[in-house]
Amino acid sequence: MTDVLFGLQQEFPGFRIWQESHGMRKRYVACRLSAGVRPYSVVTADPEELRNALSGQPDQEEHP
Repeated sequence: MTDVLFGLQQEFPGFRIWQESHGMRKRYVACRLSAGVRPYSVVTADPEELRNALSGQPDQEEHP
């Protein structure tokens, strides 16, 4: 298990979080463990994007 994955799992105990590999591509998947927790699920290749989504932070990406 990667340090990043372990850190995410510790930071968000209300979600089951794992990493999937598809060829050379890796992505993080998070699914809630309890009803009423939002979001229901998140799938992304970027651990910071996952952290932002699970913590309710707005997307940090700049839009033109």
